[in-house]
Amino acid sequence: MLCCNVCFLSKLPDNCPDDWKEFEGFCYRFNLDRKRSFTEARAVCREMKAELLMVNSKEENGFIEGQIGNQDFVWLGMILHSGLNPSWKLFNGKEPTFNLLGNYMGRYSSHSSRRVDYCALLMRKRGWYPVECERSYLEGVAVCKRPFSE
Repeated sequence: MLCCNVCFLSKLPDNCPDDWKEFEGFCYRFNLDRKRSFTEARAVCREMKAELLMVNSKEENGFIEGQIGNQDFVWLGMILHSGLNPSWKLFNGKEPTFNLLGNYMGRYSSHSSRRVDYCALLMRKRGWYPVECERSYLEGVAVCKRPFSE
């Protein structure tokens, strides 16, 4: 006698809100409808109780690139404040654990009187690039990120 077990598949509860995507314990909201300045992109994410994208691994970087379609620029949640010892920092003040910018310090020199903050952009299939944060002509899309539990 052949015995069949019938399984009823039901959708597991989502850990992320509607319109968000899950990846490795985080929720991502891809705001690809409009390009924004760095400041505007960060504000959009904060309104959603999230932070601008902070990439922690090569796998996560690949996931993001697979989601953004033909978007030229995606803002990253890290910044280089000029000063005596400039280094890339995440918004939480920590140094990034994954960084495709290396030790790039932009045009900043400790001997320069010009103090400029640099932000990072992910450019699909072209890597990460530092840019002056408040360049008025430069706009990118906002990808927001937050842990499952928030």
